[in-house]
Amino acid sequence: MPLVRSASISVALDLSLGSDHKLMSLSFEYSVPVVPSTQSSPSLGQVRRLWNLSRLKEPEVQKLYVSTFCSLSAALLDQLQQLCSSPPSTRPPIDHLNDELNAAIYSALDKSVGSRTSRPKQWKRFWTSQLQALADRRDWLYRKWCWSLGIDKAYSGSKYLTNLSTF
Repeated sequence: MPLVRSASISVALDLSLGSDHKLMSLSFEYSVPVVPSTQSSPSLGQVRRLWNLSRLKEPEVQKLYVSTFCSLSAALLDQLQQLCSSPPSTRPPIDHLNDELNAAIYSALDKSVGSRTSRPKQWKRFWTSQLQALADRRDWLYRKWCWSLGIDKAYSGSKYLTNLSTF
């Protein structure tokens, strides 16, 4: 259970806000107890898993994935139906159910589409410095348009919309 310590509140009586409202400041220390990590939480050394998901467009591969997932998740489905039909008085083991669902998904993906390795670090990324410069200009023009007044708003809006076609 989270703990709140050193709570204090101050009301600024010397400030006039032009109404009956007063400026208030609340401060406290908030601490959440550390829960020991479980198997479901990813460890630092865990490698990111990647699959060839584009292969799911192939009808045979998709059928294999669906049938494998259905067979692997049948026990989980029974558990969930039992929990819904007669809810327990205590909290159900949601982390365990989540681990079972993830394991079923991962196993079905491994058996149907296969895993793949990540791209090498020297692989050229999609986002380049030129794209970043275009995005920065687009954001600047948008902010300028939002903060403009009167006839300047129409001019800034026109420049922003013209710039959208180049990005």
